Amino acid sequence: MLAYIAFALLSCSFVSGHEWRPFTKGHKVEVFDIKNNVHSVRMPCNGGWFKLYYNTGHFEIFANNKGNLFCKNAGRKNWYGGERYDFSFAKQHCVNGFVQFDVVKTSKDFSVYVSGNRIYKKDFGSYSGDCLQSINRITSHVYDSRALTFHLYAQGWLKFQKENNSVNKVIVSDGAHYFVVSVNGKQLYKKDFNSYSGDCLQGINRITTYVYDKRALSFYLNAQSWLAFRKENNYHNKVSVSGSHDVHSVRAPCNSTTFIP
Repeated sequence: MLAYIAFALLSCSFVSGHEWRPFTKGHKVEVFDIKNNVHSVRMPCNGGWFKLYYNTGHFEIFANNKGNLFCKNAGRKNWYGGERYDFSFAKQHCVNGFVQFDVVKTSKDFSVYVSGNRIYKKDFGSYSGDCLQSINRITSHVYDSRALTFHLYAQGWLKFQKENNSVNKVIVSDGAHYFVVSVNGKQLYKKDFNSYSGDCLQGINRITTYVYDKRALSFYLNAQSWLAFRKENNYHNKVSVSGSHDVHSVRAPCNSTTFIP
């Protein structure tokens, strides 16, 4: 098991997102390091206008029966340096208050399904530019002027903004393969393991916190649930957690200095 890792002051970070996430005109959702080639959007029954921005381009639905796919560096490159492919479809039946668009993106094609029926497919070729790459980042955007709420499902890392003068930090371990620290969407540190890596080849089955900061600051550890730990009046209120914790997080005050999970 890992011995310890100490931190200085960092900034906002991510937690793993595996559920439907709401987004509106004033609140976007950002997902990074997408885990598979499928993601979905639920649109209200009364329609709407939304766009998903990818690292490869974008996907857009508007007017209840129109959409487009944009591929960066594709085709004639005559639309913002790429090619936009417009399509239309029959107005879809609403189920449980929404229409769900399921997107399947591979290196060969891009398909959109509603209720199991494919409403659009774009085959890729040598002219398809960045759409030949995998989607590893999704950012939602709503153009509709109405107060509508959409929902995005995509398995990956979900970005959280700074709230209540605190920040989130994420520590990710993948058992015998590597140890990664990610902050604000960027990989801060990675250590690959091999035959000489000793106990780091094992999974993490116990976490104990320690605060070095002399001030009375509260930190929070998330290893399946949030637990508080602090140093107060020279007394360390440690948190010890047992079990399998290949993904865990620490939330630290913005003015914190050093702690050890």
